[in-house]
Amino acid sequence: RISAGAHHHHRLPLLAQHQSTRSLRSSHWKFSVTSSSLPTSGMASAAAAAPFLQFSYSGNHPDQFCRVHLPPPDCVEPVFPTAVIVHGGFWKNKWTIDNAAHTSLAPALASSARPYVAVEVEYRRRDHDGGGYPGSIQDVVDFLGFLPTLVNEQQLPVDLTRLVLIGHSAGGQIALRAGEIAARSPEPIACPALIAAVAPVTDLERAFHEHLSDEGDAAELFMKCRPEDERSVAQYQDASPLHHLPNLVPLILAVGTQDTDVPMKMVQDFAAAVDAAGGAPSELLLFDGADHYTPMDASTEEWKALRERIDSRLLGPSASGSQ
Repeated sequence: RISAGAHHHHRLPLLAQHQSTRSLRSSHWKFSVTSSSLPTSGMASAAAAAPFLQFSYSGNHPDQFCRVHLPPPDCVEPVFPTAVIVHGGFWKNKWTIDNAAHTSLAPALASSARPYVAVEVEYRRRDHDGGGYPGSIQDVVDFLGFLPTLVNEQQLPVDLTRLVLIGHSAGGQIALRAGEIAARSPEPIACPALIAAVAPVTDLERAFHEHLSDEGDAAELFMKCRPEDERSVAQYQDASPLHHLPNLVPLILAVGTQDTDVPMKMVQDFAAAVDAAGGAPSELLLFDGADHYTPMDASTEEWKALRERIDSRLLGPSASGSQ
């Protein structure tokens, strides 16, 4: 059973961004392009059949790259909507673009009846030089700044006005923050038309106090501090989607009722705060009996339901289905 709630509001003026000594920003970068690649044997079987193109969006670190999955060449559309996927893993270095829960999604999105150009984004994680807060979030912001250049230089068949940013768990937190930073940016940047956040970590202080992750220290290690003084609390709030409302980008929030990694209540409370703040339209999907990972598997009914909502919001309804 899947239950959903929808909230619709008018678009509000920009909020002043929270200012701290390490506040996030949009920025221009010089970008380099690397050679194309093929999936490694460690990726999910669905991904193993689909080649991708790999590009660096910054020459500063080897984990600042993206993988572009194109629809089959026999697709007749001149341009396609874009799905940008940000993987989770509680910001731990061991969870990567190759082994996190998302790996079946990009090939499925690119090869479906209503295909997308699907882009997986890798980013510096907490133990990388410059990773953690704020670098992990900034990497995805910088990727969004790079994306129009990539599309133009590589002549990719992409419609950037139909861009969904999909994030899971810690990647949901990054997607929510990066998407809102892009929406507030005065600089040229690819701004998502929709953010789909699956089991997102929406409140870093709460994640710290509730000891989220297997070891219970994910928030502290990501933030590199504890929320014990005014400066550190400000940084925790800067990293938290909860403290950047009302949202300018429409949202789909999703979580399983049996999620033991990111509590369903955290996502429900964030959805209520989004609704109360009166920002862009939002909806909440609750997947009865689903755990933390089920909605990120392209073979599941939960993903198919989420995909249907993404397609409906971004592309309009389809009588024939999209999976």
